[in-house]
Amino acid sequence: MKALGIISTAIISTLLIIGCTQPIEKPEKAPQIEIFPSAGSYLPKYERFATVYDKTNLLLINFSVRVTKAEKGYGSTMDREKPYEIMPGDRIIVIEGWVRNEDEETEYLVLTARGYDSSGNEIVRSYGLGAPGTAPWMGDYFRLGKGEEGKFRLVLKHNDRISTIRIFADLYKMPIP
Repeated sequence: MKALGIISTAIISTLLIIGCTQPIEKPEKAPQIEIFPSAGSYLPKYERFATVYDKTNLLLINFSVRVTKAEKGYGSTMDREKPYEIMPGDRIIVIEGWVRNEDEETEYLVLTARGYDSSGNEIVRSYGLGAPGTAPWMGDYFRLGKGEEGKFRLVLKHNDRISTIRIFADLYKMPIP
């Protein structure tokens, strides 16, 4: 009986290896980066040069982080040689997750993320998918009514010096032009 188990395991393993038609790309190891705030927290509002941030009523339900290669360009530039800040094939950090709007008055929101080095200096900013016609540097721009949940996706250019990433939210009563 034991021999039968070994033989069936060997056959299945062989079939799995033979059945592979493409090389399996090994996922990159997740970087050792602290992400703030933690899931279950309210997102802070971004304020330039601030060290303490006001909280919004946008709850960060959960999120995941991965390092991969950009499939397209992000962040348009005026440079013909390098039309994007992030070029296809560049290493990127992707943060995806869910938020819930618990604000009574606002339903338009922008999520952004910023990466900092160990000294606290900002070294990268996120790019989002945004709404049609909005600038990609605005982050992920969408509309959620009170109590509604929505999915977000933020992209930052990978940099080995990033030690911390902070996710921010700005809420608006009217659409951003």
